[in-house]
Amino acid sequence: IVIEQLSRFPGENPYPVCRISREGMVLYANQASKTLLEAHDSGQDKRVPSDWCGFVEEAIRFEKVVHFEDEYQDGIFIFYIIPVVDSGYCNLYGFDVTERKKAEQALQESEEKYRLVIENAGVGVIVIQDGHRVFSNSRIHNMYGYTKKEYDDIDFMSIVHPEDRSYVADRIKRRLLGELKDVDVIEVRAISKSGEIMWVEANSTVIQWKGKPGLQVFVADITERKKAEEALRESEQRYRSTLDDMLEGCQIIGRDWRYLYVNDAVAVQGRKTREQLLGHTMMDVYPGIEDTKVFGLIRRCMDQHIPHRLEDKFVYFDGRVRWFDISIQPIPEGVFILSMDITDRKKAEDKRREYQARLKAMASQLSSIQERQRRRIAVELHDRITQKLAMAKLGLEALAGSFTDAKAAGKVKDIAGQVGETIEDAYSLMLELSNPVLYEIGLKAAVETLLQSDFVKRCGIRCRLVAPERPMNIDTDIRVALYQATREFLFNAIKHSKAGEIEVHLGRTHDTATVTVRDDGVGFNLSKVRRPGKRGGFGLFHIRENIGGIGGEFTIKSKPGKGTSATACVPLSGKDFPTQKKGLYENTDCR
Repeated sequence: IVIEQLSRFPGENPYPVCRISREGMVLYANQASKTLLEAHDSGQDKRVPSDWCGFVEEAIRFEKVVHFEDEYQDGIFIFYIIPVVDSGYCNLYGFDVTERKKAEQALQESEEKYRLVIENAGVGVIVIQDGHRVFSNSRIHNMYGYTKKEYDDIDFMSIVHPEDRSYVADRIKRRLLGELKDVDVIEVRAISKSGEIMWVEANSTVIQWKGKPGLQVFVADITERKKAEEALRESEQRYRSTLDDMLEGCQIIGRDWRYLYVNDAVAVQGRKTREQLLGHTMMDVYPGIEDTKVFGLIRRCMDQHIPHRLEDKFVYFDGRVRWFDISIQPIPEGVFILSMDITDRKKAEDKRREYQARLKAMASQLSSIQERQRRRIAVELHDRITQKLAMAKLGLEALAGSFTDAKAAGKVKDIAGQVGETIEDAYSLMLELSNPVLYEIGLKAAVETLLQSDFVKRCGIRCRLVAPERPMNIDTDIRVALYQATREFLFNAIKHSKAGEIEVHLGRTHDTATVTVRDDGVGFNLSKVRRPGKRGGFGLFHIRENIGGIGGEFTIKSKPGKGTSATACVPLSGKDFPTQKKGLYENTDCR
């Protein structure tokens, strides 16, 4: 066809046409060939380029058409030399193939780029055409453990696991027939060269390969992913089994408020079956639950991913009440709720609080009884024993004055002096048992007499009272409790603090009365304070219970080397008194 086109009348032909003799001389050249010949320093009646001469001689000698390519005017031409044997010359016809050459070059470059991309792809690639593998990259045979030659020598279906071959063959057939969607991804098993079973993911698409339809398949090794998924499934199964067997209730609520998972304990706690819960919303199962506190916390946890924990009371439809310790945790699916029935614990706590209240009441009663008994004994000491001792002392002193014998009179006076000391000891004992000043005058005067007692004086520690000038005007029970606290605080400070000075502060506001004993002694570590036991500690325990029994508070602040401050504060019934600062110390440095 090309030769027929070029054989048109030479003058009309837009492409070069020349007649060349056996010796290589240009016998004729049309207009289109003149420029071509001039570019090669040739022309009419001139010799053609030497390489053209070789083609002319070959065409005449072997009586055949010879063709060659040459560049001309930034283009590429193909030249056909046709011999006219009888006449001894050849006709040369030129044809511009520049665009075709460019297309071929572009196609070749495209194929090279394609091969480069495919060879360096992170997955294996094969092309299947007419039931055979017509292309594969190096990744695919390396994946299965073969060399390229070994892989090329085996059928690609032999690598597919026997149980999956019919499935793969059907997918290939349907894919080429266009029965499947544009992107078709499957997961199948394969067998490596070593016989190991692998899992691969195959993603196929229909392409044109050398002018015919073929199937391009990308293959990725997903064996490790499959192992991880299997391990995850086993872990989830163990986790689910663990949750199923837990005594605590475990449930997962989805973002649409449906129960995604519940164990048997949840069903028991909610008095429902698992079937009645799973797949249903909380609002359907428990109408009105959206108005409860726990539902609001679940919603907050789901919306803001904030965990919560609370103890909540659940009232059943029959009026029965159960208490639950509920932990709410955010998870990707929604929320995870762990619920523990603590009803028995709550009952035990109620009983403990009841026992503690009774213990405090008993301690308060015991304190009152002890104080009454102490006061009765003190009164007996004063009214009977000390008065009789006083009368005996007076009698002895009178008797001593009646003696003329100085020696005898001196002995009687000594006895009278001993009786006087006994009276002072009895008086000190009365103060320790029950200070009559506390009942007759008030708390401030009673504390003053306590600080002036022989026991306090003998300790050698400076003691100072800071109190309001006006009477504190408080009830007897409170007065007694605060005095007992002051005495216990003071005696502890004298025995243990190694202080140089002790301050006793009495305070009164319109609604509270306080007493604080503060020393500048060695102090101690509060965390190491022992509990009441065989070796002591009952004094402070008694004070704590006694003060707590009348609604008050008892606190101790101390630090090693920084002294100690002990405070008792009790509420009042509302008697009028000018407001003043409470006697409480906030700093642990109590000096």
